[in-house]
Order: sequence, then C-alpha cells, then structure tokens
Amino acid sequence: MEQADKRTDINNFCPICGYPLGNYNPWGDDGKTPTYDICPCCGVEWGNEDYTQESLTEYRNTWLAAGAKWFDPQKKPDNWSLEKQLKNIGYHVQ
Repeated sequence: MEQADKRTDINNFCPICGYPLGNYNPWGDDGKTPTYDICPCCGVEWGNEDYTQESLTEYRNTWLAAGAKWFDPQKKPDNWSLEKQLKNIGYHVQ
C-alpha cells in the first residue's frame, strides 16, 4: 500500500489511527524518543505498541477489527470520520 503521510513540523498524526496532534510529536522532538503518552483515539502507547512497523500494523488491525472504538470518547469530535482520519497517514479503509 502506498503511504501518503501528511506529517510536517506543525502537523503530526498518530501513526496508528491518524488522530491529528498538531505540533505535538509522539516520538519526541527528535522523532526517535517516544513519549509513552496515550493516543486519545486508538489508545496506543507511543513507543510501545508502535515501536516497529509490524507492531504498528498489528495494533491498527486489532483496533479496527474491534470497531475502532475511542480510548477517550469525550475527545471524539461530533463529526468524526474514521475514513477521513486514517487518510491523514495514507491508510485507506478497504
């Protein structure tokens, strides 16, 4: 699958679900030092479940198979679209 990642210095996304993080980088300022914070959408602990491409893919597949439930439902936007959010990281729902 072709990745069309839209990350920039001021536009970061969760690598699992594409949740917009603004200028916050879950892998630290250097992009290599994980914060171990939790994504409010998919619940991934950055630096743990997304440490390798294989673990990232496995976590995403498990999250999607379970219904893409929000870890912190209070932060879910009213007009949330799973498909649109995943496009932030170049992932397309099949």
